[in-house]
Amino acid sequence: MFSALWEVESEVNNGGFSQYFFNSSAESAHFVVDALRMIGAPKTADICQRAIAAAFPAGLPKSEEAIRSAAADFSDDVLEKLEPVDQEFYSYPNNLTDLLFAYVSAHPEEFGALPKPDDA
Repeated sequence: MFSALWEVESEVNNGGFSQYFFNSSAESAHFVVDALRMIGAPKTADICQRAIAAAFPAGLPKSEEAIRSAAADFSDDVLEKLEPVDQEFYSYPNNLTDLLFAYVSAHPEEFGALPKPDDA
């Protein structure tokens, strides 16, 4: 979850969804929408879902390599369709940092327990 959210945020902010799909961050494309929904970011999840649909109308390729290969050959038409989706993402409809912090705080068991201090 952490890596999926960090990757989508950093890559899209740095170069749009085309960069996200082209770089190794593509490995998280299969679960980024679910991760966003899990932390309570439905608007950002919808944006990512629409970016995937615009970039891969026949469906998201199965492997990271296939996603990256397809992204390397995006047509001007695909890039044009991704531009408004990029702009929506940049508007930050959900505060991902706050939502992730709240999710981790509410679900500590999913992230491992902190060691307890000695009673000495």
